[in-house]
Amino acid sequence: MPRFHVDIIEADNVLRDEQGEVFPDHKAAEVEAIKAAAEMVKHEIGRQHAFDRAIEVRDESDQPLFRVRMAAKLELQRIK
Repeated sequence: MPRFHVDIIEADNVLRDEQGEVFPDHKAAEVEAIKAAAEMVKHEIGRQHAFDRAIEVRDESDQPLFRVRMAAKLELQRIK
């Protein structure tokens, strides 16, 4: 089974996944990246009011395959 590397990107910082994870195929890696992004949003939105981050998945030859971007901003507007 192929190995995929799941990097976390925030602004100019990249946390590279040097070890990688094995998934049956490209689609399975994509599904897991989307799940991880959703969990990251749930976790981070309680700690800060805005963030912009991405998960980028590379293949075994270090070629980027796709990116899942997460951007959120919480803003309270009092009406009265």
